[in-house]
Amino acid sequence: MKFARIVINNPSIYGEYDYHIDSGLEDQVRVGHLVRVGFGQQITQGVVIKILSETVVGQTKPVLELIDPIPVVTMEQIELAFQLAGHTLNSVAVFIYAMLPPGLSQHADFLYSLHHQVFSAERGNLSAIQERLTSL
Repeated sequence: MKFARIVINNPSIYGEYDYHIDSGLEDQVRVGHLVRVGFGQQITQGVVIKILSETVVGQTKPVLELIDPIPVVTMEQIELAFQLAGHTLNSVAVFIYAMLPPGLSQHADFLYSLHHQVFSAERGNLSAIQERLTSL
């Protein structure tokens, strides 16, 4: 079994975490890849910074999915992140996060739509703030 050391794609999480790579993904997951993993109670993205043959962690969670077969950071960028982390006493995750291409940060988007039948029936009952929002 192979393991992946992963930094989570979230600027407030600074650690490196080990996950196991199931046999279905062993030949696909490489250093620099963006993957989906479980972190706490949520599913999140992370970047693989090392492939390991063993880990000191007793129990690991699986890498759930390879998001893109093209690496989001290069080996050179990862090596630079390790060098910078060593010189500045910062986490590797801080530098990997800074190197990610634009648009990979995890922010939720919400799409709101008005249901015209309900909206027209309740239009007279809207507060001032609701009126302003719906007119936008």
